[in-house]
Amino acid sequence: MLKSELADLGALLIRKRLRPVREIAEWKPEEPEDLAEGTPRIRPLPDITPFMNEPLPPQLKAHVQLRAYQREGVAFIRATDYLTYLGDPPGLGKTIQAISAALYLPGRILVIAPAGARDVWKREIESWTTESVFVFRPTSKKTPKEEKFVVASYDALLSRQEQILSMKPDLVILDEAHYIKNKEAERTKAVHDCLIAIPRRLLLSGTPAMNRVDEVRKQLEFIHPGEWGDEHWFRRRFVHPLENGTPEVRMHLGRDGIDERRGG
Repeated sequence: MLKSELADLGALLIRKRLRPVREIAEWKPEEPEDLAEGTPRIRPLPDITPFMNEPLPPQLKAHVQLRAYQREGVAFIRATDYLTYLGDPPGLGKTIQAISAALYLPGRILVIAPAGARDVWKREIESWTTESVFVFRPTSKKTPKEEKFVVASYDALLSRQEQILSMKPDLVILDEAHYIKNKEAERTKAVHDCLIAIPRRLLLSGTPAMNRVDEVRKQLEFIHPGEWGDEHWFRRRFVHPLENGTPEVRMHLGRDGIDERRGG
């Protein structure tokens, strides 16, 4: 009897898995559930015009020239008060845009990057600007002095947390921000616990969602705390339509979905 019941249950599970997913044919930019707590507010596109006319920061070296789209990227970062996600594909100059935008700020800049990218940031800051850089090293007890830029790895947030927090930076830049896609990971918790109080939070990644759409949600929550915390809402409103929607629904989402809320 038990064997027969298990066989029936197995057959039912197979049928469910093989059943075609119903395609989502419509998506609305606004739903009543969007007004619930833990969901992002819809924001208009920021006006980048005043920032497009700014001269480049004097700390940039004379040989540095930004392309037109990079100037627009810097202006967008400035217009959002550095609360944004720069997700340009690799090779388009996210680093120079972030550095250029950071130079307009008077205070210290904290860069959190994968361990292998720390020296890349140091080299490029020194190549492109007249500012000095301090890099946290796991085997050194040295601490920053007067350097404008401080670069640390994600792991350093766990081992050098007190020293990093004592700097009170004007801006934190998270390089390869998809490193905080997993809400259960220690480094994700460390980033949110240690850095959320920094007033300006700029995220960079050429691959915001490496495997699944919902990987981007925790990253956006770092930019606007409290607005992207409802995981179930995010899946209903974005993940399911992107995975199961018609081509028109997916195009509509790309134009009027996450981007319209200006989470990044």
